[in-house]
Amino acid sequence: MRQLPLILLLIVAAGCASGVVDLPEGRQADELLVYRTAGERVLKLHMFRPAATNQASPSPAILFFFGGGWNGGSPTQFYPQSEYFAKLGVVAICVEYRTYTSDATPPIVALLDAKAAMRYVRSHAEDLKIDPKRIVASGASAGGQLAAALAVAHRIEDWDVDLSISTRPDALILYNAVIDNSPEGFANSRVEPYWEAFSPLHNIGNNHPPAIFFLGTDDQHIPVRMAEAYKDAVEANGSRMDLHLYEGASHGFFNKFRSLPYYEDTTRKAHAFLYELGFVAVAPPQQLMP
Repeated sequence: MRQLPLILLLIVAAGCASGVVDLPEGRQADELLVYRTAGERVLKLHMFRPAATNQASPSPAILFFFGGGWNGGSPTQFYPQSEYFAKLGVVAICVEYRTYTSDATPPIVALLDAKAAMRYVRSHAEDLKIDPKRIVASGASAGGQLAAALAVAHRIEDWDVDLSISTRPDALILYNAVIDNSPEGFANSRVEPYWEAFSPLHNIGNNHPPAIFFLGTDDQHIPVRMAEAYKDAVEANGSRMDLHLYEGASHGFFNKFRSLPYYEDTTRKAHAFLYELGFVAVAPPQQLMP
């Protein structure tokens, strides 16, 4: 594969800051933190904190990146999962990032925002009461691509960042994630100039974080063969990759508003995955917490 130089150009587009968008159940984040300002655009972290405020040690954290093809979407997509994991003692964070609809920006800007979010959380870990060595990245569809790319897309960076602060997550939880942006993969025409540096499948190397991947067999965007190729590549480099296939399920099947049984099953399996890694101390229940 030919080598690409660092991507130095950050496309900045004007836009207003987006606020909390309530789900039908009326959920709200516990706090909004600004992690990045680009021109007039203010990007925030939607924080869900564990109930206990006097924990003896720093908490693990999980960053959620919403799906939407880098075109749109909302951080509220993962509010249900965030509430659940916060009850387990995890600081859950739903990340705002720029999309084509909100800011007329291409996918590479979304990845630069994702990297900025990870670096903000890791560099402010002490203030946020977070363990910087137990930070999980998670996402759906294009948001899953951002989560996976945090671990491997080392050639795409802003020019003004502290590269000593790693963007590598310590684990990945991926929901029908876009992991192949090659000409045979998803949305290559939108990322063609830099796809070789952008595509998670084509940048896997040693020290890949352990990962879990949820996918429906009837997903119209992510074929099972791509997820299997991703699993094979991660395992070939010595890392763990759990692939869970859901027969007949389509893209976005795991969302709570789409299917409560799928939401519960994927959340329970994600909980078990983090329990096995030692990130959470409580084993997954037979039924999810209300």
